[in-house]
Amino acid sequence: MKTTLMTMAAIAAVDARMGFGQCPAVDSESNFDMSRHEGKWFEQQRDKLFTFEMGQECGTQIYRANAAGNYDLYFRAEIPMMFGQYVGVNGEMSQCGQIPTSEGSCMATMNGGDKKSPIKILATDYDNWSVLYACMDMVGGDLMYANWLSISTRTNAPISEEHLMAAHAAIRAQLPLFDLSNWAMYNTTQGRSCQYDWNIWETKTF
Repeated sequence: MKTTLMTMAAIAAVDARMGFGQCPAVDSESNFDMSRHEGKWFEQQRDKLFTFEMGQECGTQIYRANAAGNYDLYFRAEIPMMFGQYVGVNGEMSQCGQIPTSEGSCMATMNGGDKKSPIKILATDYDNWSVLYACMDMVGGDLMYANWLSISTRTNAPISEEHLMAAHAAIRAQLPLFDLSNWAMYNTTQGRSCQYDWNIWETKTF
């Protein structure tokens, strides 16, 4: 189901980028401003090695301020392996910009749960592109880790070379060994073939 999009909450992917030792030290965007980051985002590129995303296309993220002073979120995508169904997961983000950048950008609860987990926006220019990053220590937390990332834009048009290079530069600044080649990264389908719906805020499963 769409929880595959929520690797930032819990990566269960043995096929994400693997490494030995603990998760690399990666800071989120400094002075992160969720009020500038809220709104619609369209996934443009993601880690091809993260097979648990099941070939998803038309991936979107939307964030809005809520009455509690936090931010609602909804992540949605089409899953071709499930006969083209669109599924999604909701959540609520809090403490945005208030936790150490080494931990994340905000804390989030997913799908009505109580457990808070960090969501990390590795870098963004707020107006054009944003990099979502996740890493999870595995095998006891000291021996191995799995990490993953995706790049999103404000429109469903293909990402410009300028914005893609800016996002890649921000990634390489902290993860110089992360393979960003065409072999390792997947370009997500967006555009006319996608059925966008920005009015869904409840989790939809198979």
